[in-house]
Amino acid sequence: MYLLASPIGQLQFQRFESGASGQTAVTEEDLRRFRIPKSALSRLENEVENVDKEKMRIEASRPQLDKDEEKMWDCFTSRILS
Repeated sequence: MYLLASPIGQLQFQRFESGASGQTAVTEEDLRRFRIPKSALSRLENEVENVDKEKMRIEASRPQLDKDEEKMWDCFTSRILS
């Protein structure tokens, strides 16, 4: 999944997608033609673990960031209304 979502995978999707604007699709046959460098496959397990850890770190900070954003907007509102 991460490999398909990565820039390498996204380039493959852009190469193979077909259809009208806003209604594009990639077929199963197209997916079978995706080219993934063997060097990427040899490091895949380790890199997936790294991405998982980073995603968990980001998710853990999200509640505080939401609070910070809410506080920022509250301050903005009180400043422009006073």
